[in-house]
Amino acid sequence: MPSLGIQTAGSFLLVSGTRVSRCGLNWSRNYPRSGAEHGERYQVILSYEGGARYATGMHTEMGEYIVGAYLQLIENCDVVQYNQRLPGGKLTGLDEVDVVGINLKEKKAILCEVATHICGLQYGSGNTETIQRIQRKLAAQNRYAAERLSGFTVKRMFWSPNVPIGRLTDQLRGIDGVEIRINGSYKNVVDQLMAIAGSITHDTGNPFIRMMQIILRLRAD
Repeated sequence: MPSLGIQTAGSFLLVSGTRVSRCGLNWSRNYPRSGAEHGERYQVILSYEGGARYATGMHTEMGEYIVGAYLQLIENCDVVQYNQRLPGGKLTGLDEVDVVGINLKEKKAILCEVATHICGLQYGSGNTETIQRIQRKLAAQNRYAAERLSGFTVKRMFWSPNVPIGRLTDQLRGIDGVEIRINGSYKNVVDQLMAIAGSITHDTGNPFIRMMQIILRLRAD
């Protein structure tokens, strides 16, 4: 296990030469040698087996971990962050970006909105309110990119596993500048991740991948 000496470098913390974003939270400088620090408002988990480094400040649900696995293992992001609040207080500070992937070598950032509605995507009373809510969430991605990602090429994505075919899918695919991963294209990514999970045995630090590694290696005897 490497030493966990901490020093600041711009908007990043350097942890044994690995960069982990501040996430706009109050960070402790006293990290135990286990590589994990738990606090009331944040959690930092560092993986030392070649995987991406994680930072999360709120509850993270499994759909977000699926997207995080995609960012780490397919998009080769060095840093994966969950539930990132926008800078500022009051109502602005309540907006968040669900998953952020940072590829430091390529100076690329991927901002993901994730809606894991397993019985079919819907917010509020129907399609109109659903699209309005999604557009408001995607606008938060633009503000986050402007505030935090100067100098990075930014890609924006929307993820949902189950979206009723018809008006809603048409409207989603008509949103400019956002890559839509829903239904079949979402499943294709999950299939890729399952294949990766079946080909590796080390812990990547991502709970979805670890769960798949276990399931794929269950014994019947």
